[in-house]
Amino acid sequence: MGTKLLSVWNRINVLKTSSTVSQLICTYGAALGQFSHRCAYNTLKKSTQCASSYSSQILKARKPVFSFVNTSEKNQYAQYSLLGTLSLSVKDKSAYCSDKKSISSMSFGEDILFRQLLEYKSYTYTYLLADVATNEAVLIDPVIDTVDRDVRLVFELGLNLLYAVNTHVHADHITGSGSIKKMIPSCKSVIAEISNARADVKLKEGDIIKFGQFQLEARSTPGHTDGCMSFVWHEKGMVFTGDALLIRGCGRTDFQQGNPGTLYDSVHKKILSLPQHFKVFPGHDYTGQTMSSVGEELRFNSRLTKPKNEFIEVMGRLNLPYPKQIDKALPANMVCGVFDVPENS
Repeated sequence: MGTKLLSVWNRINVLKTSSTVSQLICTYGAALGQFSHRCAYNTLKKSTQCASSYSSQILKARKPVFSFVNTSEKNQYAQYSLLGTLSLSVKDKSAYCSDKKSISSMSFGEDILFRQLLEYKSYTYTYLLADVATNEAVLIDPVIDTVDRDVRLVFELGLNLLYAVNTHVHADHITGSGSIKKMIPSCKSVIAEISNARADVKLKEGDIIKFGQFQLEARSTPGHTDGCMSFVWHEKGMVFTGDALLIRGCGRTDFQQGNPGTLYDSVHKKILSLPQHFKVFPGHDYTGQTMSSVGEELRFNSRLTKPKNEFIEVMGRLNLPYPKQIDKALPANMVCGVFDVPENS
């Protein structure tokens, strides 16, 4: 095995043997559908020596990037969790597959592309969705710090990015929709009308975002903020919940017009009322998890399985610190990052 790959894995104390590398790469990469190259996945799938086979591709890359969440700050989760993309920028274009089906999601059908991308400072998930037949795409909750990564991926995959969608006015990071518009002028920024933020498209309850043969239904899910929107992809049994519903938790309700009773009602009526097999993709996760389901949250969400009055009491006792970037993030996100915001804002 190459020394560069060995060095990376040794740093996080997970490398034991070559078979360990094989198991980790196959388990996490294949399960999450996060590989940038289906060719590499096929190599892993067919070869009994996937560790050595794939490491040779990694070492040819200009910039191997391993995305991790360091949860050691959290007392209850003192561990590293491998989250997703083995992101490779490969000089050799032959490493890419030209077949459009090769870039589609392994879990949700050959007719779509699906990528779950992590911004590790705020633990924010960005989602890239595309119709493989038309190349039309949507990006949900881009972050300014990872715009270059997102736009590069859009260009690499030959996608036509129609919309950069914000689930709400974020307080913990600045949206990337403004920067994306500068790089892809045809892309439109999207946010809920009730948020009073400036954007190209302002959504109301029941509005539809179309891309290719697919569409997302906008559902108003206030409570974390009054402008929170969740997006349901009915054809694929998926819901993107922003900060309204998290895995085994929910968004905080102590600022930005937050209201625990409102959040409880909107999550139960608009999200947990979906079929139980629907997959839940949140705006954040701080424990290394990537997705859940409606059925799981109905059974295991320790907050939202409580009666409403108990939920309100729990949310009132959280006593959380304000997000570090709130003073810069809120004014920037009220204009969806489209316009320059003074540094001292």
